[in-house]
Amino acid sequence: MGLIRGFLAPFRGALFVARHRLWGFIAFPLLLNLMLAWFGYRIFRERVVQWWGMDGWGGWAAALGLALVLMFVCQPILSAPFVDALTERVEKIVTGAIPSVGFFRSVGRSILHGILAFALYALGFSVAFVLGTLTGLGGVFGLVLTGVFLAFDGFNYPLDRRGIGFVGKWGYLLRNPGVTTGYATGTAFLYMVPLAILVAAPFAAAGATLAYLDAEKDTSNVAKRNNQAAG
Repeated sequence: MGLIRGFLAPFRGALFVARHRLWGFIAFPLLLNLMLAWFGYRIFRERVVQWWGMDGWGGWAAALGLALVLMFVCQPILSAPFVDALTERVEKIVTGAIPSVGFFRSVGRSILHGILAFALYALGFSVAFVLGTLTGLGGVFGLVLTGVFLAFDGFNYPLDRRGIGFVGKWGYLLRNPGVTTGYATGTAFLYMVPLAILVAAPFAAAGATLAYLDAEKDTSNVAKRNNQAAG
């Protein structure tokens, strides 16, 4: 159940945004990603020629690929305020209330934890590079690492609104391996849709919020049934 719920979450997020016409929350992350891609392309276009001597279509493709990597890595931090506002609206629509952590505190923690996650991400990929050089297993390790951090980026928002710390967020992902694995896989598929990378992050975060709320509701229902049985 958790695996399927996690896999479908990013696509549910996209449908939820469309159904409730929350496009205004997508506009800023989309514009930010376009700017990151353009900025990255301008930086890497000359570097590709200098570093690898690639010009023409090959140089263009390499520069664009590096620009997309830059966008993928930076967007969880830079777009955090806009995505946080989107996931708050999702919770408001679904539950009628939002945990009272405070918007600015929530955004600040999301950005801080995003930076910490980025540092771990960089460290993990350094390890993946070494493993790839020595054993050939770096690609597999890097793929798993990417999925784990995609899951962290998505569930970061609903967990943060409940005052859960950086370590506690990782604990939640570890305690729910089915949802984490399914969500990472579904989000990776969403990112592979042509041009979806520009809007995948807010869609996936909205879906993670829906999945979290579903799990929270299930836990509450189980507790009620146990209390009734005990009574």
